[in-house]
Amino acid sequence: MPVMLKLLETDSGTDEVLKCLGQIGPKAKAAVPALIKYMNGGKHENRITTLDALKAIEEPQRLVPQLVAEFEKNGIAGDWGLGFERDCVDYFGKQGAHAKEVVPFLVKGMESHFGHAIFIQMPYIEALGGIGPAAQEALPALEKIARGSDEQLRTAANKAIMQIKSAK
Repeated sequence: MPVMLKLLETDSGTDEVLKCLGQIGPKAKAAVPALIKYMNGGKHENRITTLDALKAIEEPQRLVPQLVAEFEKNGIAGDWGLGFERDCVDYFGKQGAHAKEVVPFLVKGMESHFGHAIFIQMPYIEALGGIGPAAQEALPALEKIARGSDEQLRTAANKAIMQIKSAK
């Protein structure tokens, strides 16, 4: 594994290295700090593959806080690219209560995209719904969207509100 991590530093064959680390899975835990660092400073086009490797290696309850810390350090939109941002948001939404600490990040991201294309805002709304009752603090922002003019966003926001209120 040290050789693979060295290859990340040189940007040589990184896509293959990232896929290989992901296939190793939890036994590659020692690579997580290097992958987080690479995700932040590596090639833009390899960020999604880096995230996939991290998801295969690290447990959600440990990975979510690390990803949130990176996003907070580098800004909500940063220079991540929309595909990568959407994949992270989707991942957070699939973690349920494990992603409670990411709710402020998701609300901030959702609000920073008000007025933008639906496909940018929708993943944030769906992720908050996926987190469920642990996303209580998102209700005011979701209720604002539920009163908005866009029918698709209203529908998604109302669904998320129902998911959050479902198991109070």
